[in-house]
Amino acid sequence: AAVVIVGAGIVGLVLALALEKHCGIRPEIYEQAPAFHDDVGAGMGMYPNGLRVIRDISPQLLQQIQEAGYPYLVRRYERHDGTEVATSEEKKLMGPETQETETEDLQPIGIRRWKLQKILFQAVQEAGIKIHFDKRLESLEQQQRQQQQQQNQDESYTMTRLTFKDGTVRMARLVLGADGSKSQVRTLVSGGKYELKYTGTTCIMGSSTVPRQVRGLCLPSSETTRCHGAFYPTGEHEQCFQFHFPTTVEGHEKHAEPSSSSSPEVDPKRFSWGGLTHAVEQEECNKLADRLLED
Repeated sequence: AAVVIVGAGIVGLVLALALEKHCGIRPEIYEQAPAFHDDVGAGMGMYPNGLRVIRDISPQLLQQIQEAGYPYLVRRYERHDGTEVATSEEKKLMGPETQETETEDLQPIGIRRWKLQKILFQAVQEAGIKIHFDKRLESLEQQQRQQQQQQNQDESYTMTRLTFKDGTVRMARLVLGADGSKSQVRTLVSGGKYELKYTGTTCIMGSSTVPRQVRGLCLPSSETTRCHGAFYPTGEHEQCFQFHFPTTVEGHEKHAEPSSSSSPEVDPKRFSWGGLTHAVEQEECNKLADRLLED
């Protein structure tokens, strides 16, 4: 393949569609998950900058995404007790150069992540772009090749050999890593040099069937506990919630996991944020609830 994308999340799928539309390149995508499933994950917001990217790929694709999401009209900043600090209209994010005819296309929306991924996946399939599931990247190796040109002159070029956990091997001229914050591509390319650094803030995120009274994004915060939240609609009777709260580095390290990489250059004690047991989840949630009640 000329181009391989590692990771079939939102970024990987949009990148594949953009390469096919704007460059005439049909990449191959390799995804470590065995399949996509409905009702997995929480929600996300889509704003004018991202909506323009989708529209440039396909206005019809943009329409599908808008129909699956839910527009929000205002953004409200609040204190922890619900008193309002400031309110602004979301359409201000479109920028002064936005034409009146564009406002409907670029209205910010909340959308469940799985719904967005499903729409993009269908678009990728319709574009004839191959996605290979259950492919976890194990190693990358650059190899020099020779290509004969005119007048019997050889030209040297580099290919990258990708080896996956199931034994699959693929050669590519260009490899694009879109495999998330725990990117295996980044780890292998850098030899583990560039690691995630814990900033001291943890987020609990999910969705609920409690509707928002006002169609907008709500951002409450606390000056005492330094906790803050984000609530936004993803449907008429559904909203996404986020609780952000400070956690000590010691508390983070207590739940660290060994790295799954087989690369000798990668620190086997690299931290992971995804391995909390149910008991630890309950413990941490109860601690958070007590801190929020202090306000």
